[in-house]
Amino acid sequence: MPQLRLYQPPISKELYEERFGFPDNIVRVTAGAGGEALLVFGSEKTALIDCGMACFQKDLIYNIHTVFLNRYLQDEHVYTLDYIFCTHSHYDHIGALAAVKKEWPNAITCASAYAKKVFSRPGAIKTMQEMSNAAGRDYQNAEEIEIEFAYMQVDQVLSEGDRISLGKESILVLETPGHTNCSLSYALEPQRILFLSESTGTLSPQNTAQSAILKHYYEGYDSIRKCKAYNAERLVIPHCGLIPADFNDTYWKLVKEDMESIVQFLAERQGKMTDEELMEDYTRIYYVGQRQKEQPREAFLLNAVYQLKAAAEEIEQRKEGR
Repeated sequence: MPQLRLYQPPISKELYEERFGFPDNIVRVTAGAGGEALLVFGSEKTALIDCGMACFQKDLIYNIHTVFLNRYLQDEHVYTLDYIFCTHSHYDHIGALAAVKKEWPNAITCASAYAKKVFSRPGAIKTMQEMSNAAGRDYQNAEEIEIEFAYMQVDQVLSEGDRISLGKESILVLETPGHTNCSLSYALEPQRILFLSESTGTLSPQNTAQSAILKHYYEGYDSIRKCKAYNAERLVIPHCGLIPADFNDTYWKLVKEDMESIVQFLAERQGKMTDEELMEDYTRIYYVGQRQKEQPREAFLLNAVYQLKAAAEEIEQRKEGR
């Protein structure tokens, strides 16, 4: 059977098998660094959750076709892509959306109302294109691309509690802001596998949680509470994959601790450093390990500005007793 062109993150074979050892109805098609791209097969419909960066779109499309072909060779069923679910509007998660939509024009692109607003702005799409091409130059094996605006539109707006049928299975929508205003998490039922947005963090190969609150801390904490209350059988972490079921509660604890560490970092330095010194110190502490390997420095620094702004807002709210 044809082989996939999968991105191999710099982790051990054992950890790779653990984090990407999905059930048979979930197939990893991730073609490059950045966000994961996962195919979900229902009894009647097939969905793609996120699609990664535009600079890796050719291999992503090849991977999807290859999975469909391999499945056809097994069961003689002709597969196509019915839905594309976007967790949020950042370039490393949905940069390849236009190429996927062009390849499967009948696929229904699903995202939040705010993501629809973002995708309707040519300037936002241009920024995604520039950041994806910059990332492609960093990774040296990706081509320069142009994101076609016409294919970056949302067909179906999703909100809290919406349910999309895949046949015997369905996707339940959870609104999980904090990382962005448009962040959504998706629960695959009846398996109760929860595909998290970045509002509830990421996890390094060393099991170190990394929070990613770019908007408001209270939203991040609310999103964590909501996702924890869902009581998923398995969690799929952005930029990571599956974690062991017995690690779920520990993960929630770790990501909240990381959120607090950023608040503490800023509280200890406010008024004592220039903005430039603060950013240098933040980068020294937080731009390390897997994050350094996976995330372009430019993207990290851009996020850092908003993470520190969110932490500063949280500090002020706590001073005011809110």
